[in-house]
Amino acid sequence: MTAKTLSTLIGTAVIDENFRQTLLSDPWSALNGFDLTREEKEAIASIEANSIEQFALQLARWIAQTGDRVYG
Repeated sequence: MTAKTLSTLIGTAVIDENFRQTLLSDPWSALNGFDLTREEKEAIASIEANSIEQFALQLARWIAQTGDRVYG
């Protein structure tokens, strides 16, 4: 996942309420159209959050664990 893709994903979730709700409730549908690997989609889809803040925190933890592979 590139930093640009990640920024677009989070930015869209912040400004688009419908996208945000889909991302939180049906992430596989929300991730269509984003240039992500299967592994990245699985990691993002596995996040269980009730708010975009919780989602972003868990996503940041995943990025920290995966290190440079995320921005490769």
